[in-house]
This record gives sequence, C-alpha cells and structure tokens, in this order.
Amino acid sequence: MASILPVFFILAIVIALMTCAAVFTPKGPQQAVIRTAIMLTLASCYLMWMVTYLAQLHPLMSPRARNIQHFATLALTLNVYHHHRLATHLRPSIVHGGGSNLVE
Repeated sequence: MASILPVFFILAIVIALMTCAAVFTPKGPQQAVIRTAIMLTLASCYLMWMVTYLAQLHPLMSPRARNIQHFATLALTLNVYHHHRLATHLRPSIVHGGGSNLVE
C-alpha cells in the first residue's frame, strides 16, 4: 500500500529549491519578479503533483468491473467501424499510386 511519505519528501525538496531560488537569484531591478516567478512555478508544480498523487492514493470512486467489459466492447466496435469507413472511402488508386484517394 502506498504511503503519504512521498508527499512530505517532495515537499522538502521543493522547499529546498525555493530557498536556493531566493538565495541565488541574481541582483538587479527584476530580482523580485524572477524570485517570485521561480517560487510560484515550484509551488504550482508541487501542488499539481500532490493532488494527482493523492487522488490516485485515495480515489473517490472505485472502478466497477461490470462496466469494464461494456466499455472495452464499445471501444472495439467504434474502432472497427472507423477503419471500415476509411477503407470504403479510399479508391483503389491509392494502391497503384495515382490520383486522388477520396471518393467524391
């Protein structure tokens, strides 16, 4: 079973990177903007990763086995239908390499 420890481990890494961004940002008129942009980027990436990780760790709904077969059959049917439609709209000239491929 997965644990919540990776959330805190990655948080420590992000905080360390934010500290490095605050300390090592070059001096200049845009120092505050650069520092803020780097820190907001790190915070946003961490929050997105954390929400995704926790959503997989504790899903709101569990998958139902009865729907899996239905969706697999539906996907296979649509895929076969799509390929049949493509095959009927192509002329034999595509094999011989001449003219337009689509039937008007």
